[in-house]
Amino acid sequence: MQHKYTRGRGEEYKKRRRREKHLHKRKKRSYEEQQLREIASSYTQKESRNFYNQVNRGRKEFKPRTTACRMQTRPLSVPEPEALLNNQETDESFYPTIEDTIRAIQSIKNNKSPGMDDIQGELIKYAGTGFEKDFNHLVLQIWNNEKMPDDWNTSVICPLHKKGDILDCNNYRGISLLNTGYKVFANMLFNKLKPYVESSLGEYRCGFRPNRSTVDQIFSLSQILEKPFEYNVNTHHLFVDFKAAYNNVHRSFLYQAMMEIGIPTMLVRLTEMTLRNSQSVVRVQTNVSEPFRTNDGLRQGDALSCLLFNIALDKCIRDSKIETKGTIYHKSVQILGYADDFDVIGRSLPAMESAYLALEKSAAEAGLQVNMAKTKYLKASKDQQILLQGVNIGNNTFASVNDFVYLGSLVTDNNDVSSEVSRRIMAANKCYFGLLSYLRSKLLLRSIKLLLYKTLLRPILTYGSECWVLSKKDENSLLVFERKILRRIFGAVMENERWRTRYKHELYQMYDEPNVIKILKIGRLRWAGHVSRMDEARVPKRLLEGRPEGRRSRGRPKLRWLDGVEQDIKILGVKSWRRKTSNRSDWRALLDQDKAHSRL
Repeated sequence: MQHKYTRGRGEEYKKRRRREKHLHKRKKRSYEEQQLREIASSYTQKESRNFYNQVNRGRKEFKPRTTACRMQTRPLSVPEPEALLNNQETDESFYPTIEDTIRAIQSIKNNKSPGMDDIQGELIKYAGTGFEKDFNHLVLQIWNNEKMPDDWNTSVICPLHKKGDILDCNNYRGISLLNTGYKVFANMLFNKLKPYVESSLGEYRCGFRPNRSTVDQIFSLSQILEKPFEYNVNTHHLFVDFKAAYNNVHRSFLYQAMMEIGIPTMLVRLTEMTLRNSQSVVRVQTNVSEPFRTNDGLRQGDALSCLLFNIALDKCIRDSKIETKGTIYHKSVQILGYADDFDVIGRSLPAMESAYLALEKSAAEAGLQVNMAKTKYLKASKDQQILLQGVNIGNNTFASVNDFVYLGSLVTDNNDVSSEVSRRIMAANKCYFGLLSYLRSKLLLRSIKLLLYKTLLRPILTYGSECWVLSKKDENSLLVFERKILRRIFGAVMENERWRTRYKHELYQMYDEPNVIKILKIGRLRWAGHVSRMDEARVPKRLLEGRPEGRRSRGRPKLRWLDGVEQDIKILGVKSWRRKTSNRSDWRALLDQDKAHSRL
C-alpha cells in the first residue's frame, strides 16, 4: 500500500537511495579491480590469449543477445527452432600420402569452435601416429569412392553481428562451424588444388593469396591516383561491391571454371563431393534449427571456400574479356580486385562503363548481383568540378563521391593523404577511449599499458601507412596523438609541490622506444624493399616504376611516395638502395639497426 508523502518519509527515501548508490559503486569498483588484477595476472604469467580476451571484454560496449529479427512484412519476428526456407542458400563447403595427412592435421588452428561432432582440433593434433595412419586410410577411401561420411555434410551456422541494428538480419554474417575431421580433409584437398589455382589467377587479384595483402592494392591504387594526377591524366573509378557474394555463387559455374583452368577431373569431382549433399543448421544461443539443404554458394569457415571463390571470380573477369595485363598508364582500363571488392578504373568514363557492364554480365552468370547502394563512382582529377549527383551506367545510377573507403583506407579524388591520416587518428582515438579505464588504472603496470598501446592502438593508427606521403603537418598530428597516450600512461610529475604535465623529451626518455613517425618510416622502407624484390609482372612494381604519358603543371609538384622513401634512405646513408634491397635479410637487418640508433 502506498503511503502518503511526508517530509520525514522523503528524507528517509533519499537516505536509503544514497546508501544504495554507495553500495553499487563499491561493488562496481570491487568488480573492476578484480578484472584488472586478472589482467595483470595473465600478463605476468605470459598468457597472451587470456590477457587480450579479458582486455576486449572490458573495452567493448555491451551488446544484448537476441533471438528476434525484424522482418519486412511484420514489425518483429521471434522464430522458434525450425527449418530455414530461403532462396539465399549457403554451402559447405594424386592420392594423399601420410605426410600430407600429418601436414593437414598440424595446420588445424587451436582454440577454434568445433562443429556438430564437438571434437576440438587440439584433440586430433595430439592424437598420435596411430590416429594419423587411421585417418590417412579413411582419406584414401574417400579419395577412391568419392564419398565422405554423412556427418561431414552438416555445418552449424552461427550469425555474428557486424554493426548497426541488432534486429536487422542484414547486419549479421554467418560463420559455419565444420566437423574437425572434415577440416583436415579440406586442408588436404586445398593443398592439392592450390598450385593449379595460383598459376591461373591474374596479377590483378590479391585476396586469399600467399604473400599478398590489402596493402598491395592500397599501394597500387595510391600510385594510380598519384602519378596520373601529377601528369594531368584523369582517371574514373567505380568501386564495385557484390551482394552476399559467398552465398550466391552458382556451383555449376564454379565446376566449369575449375575445368577451364586445367584442374584434374578427380579433384573437381572431390570438390563437388564436398558440396553435393551439404546441409546446415542455424544456432542462435542455445536454439538450433532443423537441418536445411544448401544448393548454392560457399560457406564462410571452409578452408576450400576462399580458393573456390577466387576461381569463380577469375572466370568472371575472363568471360568479361577485360584485359588484366598492363597498367592504366598505357591502356584504357585496369582492374584491381581483393576478394569481392573491385575497383574498375578507366581513362575515360565510356571505357570504365564498358568494362563495368561486361563485368556485371559475367558476374550475373555466376549468380552474383551488384550491390547498388554500396557501389560508388569517383573521378580523380585536378579540375575542381561540381560533384555530380550520380552517374548512369546501363540501367543503374551510382552515387558520385569525393572519397571512398577502399579496403579500410580512405582514398580521395585529389589523393589527399592528410584526410586518411585524420581518419586514422579518429579511429585510434575511439579505441583509446575504449581502453581509458585500463590506461588510467593504478592497478596495472606501465609495461602493461605500453603493451596495450603498441598492440591495440598503434596498429589502428598506422594501418596502410606504408603507402602514405607525409607532410610535416601530418607527422606533427600523429606525434601529438602519441604524446597524448604517453601522458595518460606516465601521468603527471610533481615539481615544486605542484603537478604538471610531462614535457616531450621527458615522455620519450621514459618511453625509450621509437616514436610513431619512426615506426611508420621504417615500415615504409620495409615495404619499399618488398616492392623492389617483386617479380616484374607484379602490379605494384609496374605502377611504381612506370608513369603515364602527359605533361606536368607548372610549379612545384606534390611530394611523391618515392620522394619520401629516397629522402629517408639518404638519411640512412645507403647508396644503390635497390641493389641493397635484393637481399631481404640484409635490408631488414639495416632497418632493425636504424630502429635502435634512431637516425630517422
